Amino acid sequence: MENFKKAKTLKVSESYLFDFWALLNNEINSNHDLFKLDLNDITNIEILVKQGFLPAYNKHSISWKNRLKESYKYKIKYGKENNLAYYYRCGLPQMKLPSVMSVKEFYIFVWKYMFGEESYEANDIDDYDVIDQYNTYDWYRNQ
Repeated sequence: MENFKKAKTLKVSESYLFDFWALLNNEINSNHDLFKLDLNDITNIEILVKQGFLPAYNKHSISWKNRLKESYKYKIKYGKENNLAYYYRCGLPQMKLPSVMSVKEFYIFVWKYMFGEESYEANDIDDYDVIDQYNTYDWYRNQ
């Protein structure tokens, strides 16, 4: 009998998506010009990422960044459109999502502006362990 080691399970949580959009909200509060961006213009998504997300994102630990990236990829592939919109609205309610593309397409644009050519494709669903980091979001969602 051969011993096979199962690949390390990737831990993901929707809480990282809430945190991700909240990061941008915090950054925008210190740069009000970002509020004026129309996200239907793709170049404005790039501005938002480069002036809003990246400065805040780069302040975090490598382990947090890795969990966020895996959670983000997981939700792009396996998340529902309405859930993706919900994460965004909870963290960044003052900026409307673009109406010229799906929420998933918007998430992909954000990914590409943040991480360049790095793949946003998630692994097989069995490679992930979905954890409930805060357990408070479900309570609010059910109210």
